[in-house]
Amino acid sequence: MLSLFAAILASRASAVSFEVRYQPIANLTYELDVLTGVLPHDGDQNFKKLWNDHFLSTEEDRQALQHWKLIRTNLSERNEPQQKSSTRFPIEWVGPRLNPDSDVRFAGFDAKDATDYHRRLQASSGAAMAYQLSQVVEHFLPKYQEWWSQEGSQRGKSFAQKLGELLKSDPIQNIISEETRFYRPRLKSNSVIPFILLYRPDDLPEPTSGQQLGPYSVLQFLPNEKPELRVDIAVHELSHFLYNSASPRDLAGLQNRFLRVNSSNAMPCYNLLNEVLATAIGNGILKEKLSDPVYFSRYLAYPKSMYNDEAIDSGAKAVWEWLKSYFGEGGSLYDPQFVSKYVARMEKGMGSQLGRPKLELIRLFAAIDTRIEEIPGTSIRKALRCASMSRTTTDFANRKDLDEYLSNPNLSGIFVVSPDRLSRLGAMKIVSTADCSAILGRVGGHEPVLFAFRRNQNAIGYVVATNDSSQVDAVLKRIATLEKFSPGLVD
Repeated sequence: MLSLFAAILASRASAVSFEVRYQPIANLTYELDVLTGVLPHDGDQNFKKLWNDHFLSTEEDRQALQHWKLIRTNLSERNEPQQKSSTRFPIEWVGPRLNPDSDVRFAGFDAKDATDYHRRLQASSGAAMAYQLSQVVEHFLPKYQEWWSQEGSQRGKSFAQKLGELLKSDPIQNIISEETRFYRPRLKSNSVIPFILLYRPDDLPEPTSGQQLGPYSVLQFLPNEKPELRVDIAVHELSHFLYNSASPRDLAGLQNRFLRVNSSNAMPCYNLLNEVLATAIGNGILKEKLSDPVYFSRYLAYPKSMYNDEAIDSGAKAVWEWLKSYFGEGGSLYDPQFVSKYVARMEKGMGSQLGRPKLELIRLFAAIDTRIEEIPGTSIRKALRCASMSRTTTDFANRKDLDEYLSNPNLSGIFVVSPDRLSRLGAMKIVSTADCSAILGRVGGHEPVLFAFRRNQNAIGYVVATNDSSQVDAVLKRIATLEKFSPGLVD
């Protein structure tokens, strides 16, 4: 039932242990999250087909799935720093956070079986949560284990072993050594970094995905896919871990250097930094090392070949060759000259793309009026592709509800507010009294009113005035398509 392969790598900076895991409970709980919209970007059409074919044959099955959705989407969206730090981060906190959603997902990644899953959930999330989620897992587990033994296990066992062997190869060890020097992570001796493998059918055309969740590198793979075609994604996800493992002092200094750049593109460049670097390293520098030159040239020319997002793909292609040279010179992310050189490369390669509002909304504070039917955070994330988002429901009268936004002048925001509470945004000085009047002047039709404002050079905001939550998703998608930022009423 369990496939586990450990590859021990020694880099110049530290001993790093990579543990490749392929486990049924991790796959089952992950798929439940995809199906119920908790993970909105992760190949939902293929998983829906898999589940309709194998696991959702009765009304009881469908009710169990709905129960999972109710529990998972109603988890508190508490997302605050796990511990106080004497370091002041001028743009965003970088470090462990208190996040019940992550606690639940981590329990699935670590569990060896259903009993272990319940035990881990009880320790991290309490007895009630453990009971409810374990009930759903135990409902589906017999069917899932039967499918796993016939298809899932066989598909992944050899993939896991070969991926572990690849992680020991010279090209991978060399790039990890270089990026460890570049990122300057603070790692404990003999740190273990788990790679969680997730099998994804490919009956329908959808891109695969990977992500870094705390210390876990999460990686989808397809039937009959060769590990050689996924190892660049593995290194990509490792890059995120190394970035987030730097000292608070280094990370705060990096943020301050972005704030000192005299360019309106500085914040979009910062917002893209983590993802662009990981893509340039794994899907650019390493990909070139492992590829035939003719293939790699064609690969570079193909749209969204490095990353399935236009801005991240363009950014990575703008910097990867320069970054390769920078690696060769022994450069670090925290060298004084890095930020200005990186921004210059991004501006040259991306041009007007950097002016798109959605790039300033990658880090986002969202405030939703209590009078408006609940708008799930996953809907906002999916529409705007936020990398980091805090969400609150509020009547806009309590300053404490908005403190995270008000206390950070470098944070962009979206405010979905009932028209008769617009004056409270003015009282909080989120927008001016004149702005509130301009918005109210448009209220009266059936469509939401959208208003844009620039908070300062580093942050923007949007007000959505409406009483109808069903129309908000369309407004968010509209914001995501805007080519440039224009303050005032958005037609």
